[in-house]
Amino acid sequence: MSQPGGARRAPKRRARRRGEEGTPSDGAEASLPQSEPSADPEGLEPPDHEAEQPSPRVRKRRTIFNSRRSRSKAMRRLTTVLNIVSVLVILAGLWMAYEAFQARRQLQAFYNHGQQIPSLVAKGEATAAQTQAKAAADSANSARRHTDGPLWALAGRFPIIGDDVSAVTMVAESADVLGQKVLPTVIKAAKTVDPKKLAPRNGKVNVEPLAAMTAELEAANAEAERVGSGVQAIDPRGLLPILRGPVVSAQNGFTKITSSTRGAMVTAKVLPWLFGKGTHRILVSFETNAEIRSLGGMPGSFGVLTITDGKLSFGEQGTNKLFNMDRSKPFGKLTPEQKNVFSMQPVIYPQDTNMLPDIAEGSANLANAWARAQKPVDGVLSIDTVATSYLMKAMPPISSHGLTVTGSNAASVLLNEVYKKVPGATDQDNTFTDITSQAMKQITGNLKDPASFASALLQGLDESRVRMWVKQPDMQQLLASTRIGGDTSASQPKAPQFGLFLNNATASKLEYYLDYEASTTPVACDKSGVQQVSMSVDFKSNVPADPGKLPVGILGLHEHYPPGVISTSITVMSPPGGQIGRMFINGAETDAYLTNLDGKRVLMTNLVLKPGQRKTYTFEMYGAQGQINDAQVRITPAIRNTGLGTLRPTGCF
Repeated sequence: MSQPGGARRAPKRRARRRGEEGTPSDGAEASLPQSEPSADPEGLEPPDHEAEQPSPRVRKRRTIFNSRRSRSKAMRRLTTVLNIVSVLVILAGLWMAYEAFQARRQLQAFYNHGQQIPSLVAKGEATAAQTQAKAAADSANSARRHTDGPLWALAGRFPIIGDDVSAVTMVAESADVLGQKVLPTVIKAAKTVDPKKLAPRNGKVNVEPLAAMTAELEAANAEAERVGSGVQAIDPRGLLPILRGPVVSAQNGFTKITSSTRGAMVTAKVLPWLFGKGTHRILVSFETNAEIRSLGGMPGSFGVLTITDGKLSFGEQGTNKLFNMDRSKPFGKLTPEQKNVFSMQPVIYPQDTNMLPDIAEGSANLANAWARAQKPVDGVLSIDTVATSYLMKAMPPISSHGLTVTGSNAASVLLNEVYKKVPGATDQDNTFTDITSQAMKQITGNLKDPASFASALLQGLDESRVRMWVKQPDMQQLLASTRIGGDTSASQPKAPQFGLFLNNATASKLEYYLDYEASTTPVACDKSGVQQVSMSVDFKSNVPADPGKLPVGILGLHEHYPPGVISTSITVMSPPGGQIGRMFINGAETDAYLTNLDGKRVLMTNLVLKPGQRKTYTFEMYGAQGQINDAQVRITPAIRNTGLGTLRPTGCF
């Protein structure tokens, strides 16, 4: 049976527990019975302290609700901010895309205008060159403005597109420098020193205006090479497809313009040295393309151009007989690799010195041979017969041994008709020498049309038909970097430069009837930047169907072939570090001899053509690692064209 006080002790214990939880619990209230709140049927309100002080559980639920509501508001605010940011990013992206498109368009325009300037300057068309230079400068400036500003600066820091943005910005800035600082100097030089004014007048060349611009042209060239080196260092393969084309075009444009500024600078240094104070003796070698050599034709007629304080005179002319060489004593040295490819001929026969594809080396050997037989010279100027015909367009007709020669027929007369109409090898050689001597005397005398002469000379230079070497080391270093010096590969290290060189194998003049044209096609480009190129050369014999009627001077020495068969040695050369692969003749793979020459890979084969026959030779070629720009080909100049056809853009982009 329960105790009466037990019912009271239970509430007391509950009251203590509630008191422990924060409910007031003095002694009087703790001893009174407590009950759970319930609905008041009479509408009485609960005590005030119950309303003012909700239980801890009630406070906790309200706190959670408020926190959730706060987080919801924050999320809404964040979403709004993100949406705004997304819209801004999209708008910024669209704006940059628009600006990039405009920059791309302007860079392409810069290239289109800029690439025309060198040829216009060379032709002496200063006004037209200035028009193109102004348009190029405007396009470059516009491209720079389209790639400038805080958005581009910020985008350049992004990990994915940063390199693309930086590349385009650099190209635009560099193009603007060319347009604003370099091209105006080039145009000024073109106006001040018109090539037509540099042509000999009364046997003298006035180089004072050119000398006065040397410092300006040096500064312009230095600036062009400075900005150009940065542009050329860009690897377009890592750029977005939309940007690769404009960047590659810009690189090609920079190559053309810097080549022009370098040429102008070299001209401003070399010509004042050559035609200024003092005396220089230059051996002039006239080459016959009917008997072909690597760099042009066989040297057959010679003379010495003496320049004294700018005054020209020409003498000491004659044929190969002037040398009277002892073939047991070479007049030059060859490496074992050169001997393997060309034998000893380039250093025992003066007429074979230009079998070597190196202009400086072959010319130096020819100068040595001349000095041994005659008097020392300070340089060598080589001109092939086709270039001679260009120069003769600025002269009145020349007659010799019953032949009349003009600019329009000089190539056919000197390369073919002289052997048909002038009997005897000695008279044939003398006719060639007499005609070239008369031409030189007109040049050193009083040219009636110096403007045409300058244009013709520049055409010969452009087609690699006119070459020059000098003994003076600093001057030769300058010449070697230009077209007249032969090898411009050092200025374009990312462009693989291949060679295709031809040499007569039968001592004939049958190459007068040989037409050929070379073209290159990109095949592949691996990840390391090794570019594969296919070069096809189409050879065609135009020897008459009845070659037996041709004179012996044309037919030459045919020990292994019937008369009229063209036999020509072919040498294909890779860039340093490159390779030569397979060879095909009319589509069929054919064996060829592969060897090395001066750090390059060389393929050697022989062309044999019957009268009227056509053959297509195709060569697999590989550039060195990193040579990802457009391929270049140095080729023996043909008679009826430059010998070089299509050069398709690189396949690396």
